[in-house]
Amino acid sequence: MNGEAVRLKTPRDAMRHGLTYLSEDRKGRGLHVDMALKDNLTMMTLERYAHLLVDIRAERGALVVAVKDFGIRTGNASIRARMLSGGNQQKLALAKFLHPDPRVIVLGEPTRGVDVGAKRDIYFLIHRLAAEGRAVIVISSELIELIGLCHRVAVMCVGELVATLGMDLLTEERLIAHATGTH
Repeated sequence: MNGEAVRLKTPRDAMRHGLTYLSEDRKGRGLHVDMALKDNLTMMTLERYAHLLVDIRAERGALVVAVKDFGIRTGNASIRARMLSGGNQQKLALAKFLHPDPRVIVLGEPTRGVDVGAKRDIYFLIHRLAAEGRAVIVISSELIELIGLCHRVAVMCVGELVATLGMDLLTEERLIAHATGTH
């Protein structure tokens, strides 16, 4: 990180170094679906809100900001995460993993299982993060998504890096050829 080797033993180590990873499994690894929205959002940064007691008002304020910034559509901010649509769950998961203000963001299948409107919102968010100077790594099986989002794509085949293609070389045909070993 920043030109220095770091050893990451735990997710907390990664967070301290400014790295976050949002799994493609938003319900199993991204959110605690039986918890409230604010509790999900602030879980990774609880030290900001917990002094002697948890500052519920500050947590609610953070949720209001996240709902606005990420376009999370919820009629009631006190509902459980499971009550949100798939796209809004994904936006909440993104808000949660970005709340610690990481410099490097790894997103596994960020638009899987979300509607077209939520996809658009997530694409805009990814572009905004990159424009802010953050490193955004997108892991996706959707070739069109990679072509539309990425400055370059690293292609894996049977667990090995086989190619790195810049924007000028990104086509579905090239990506498929490298991914299948037929290039």
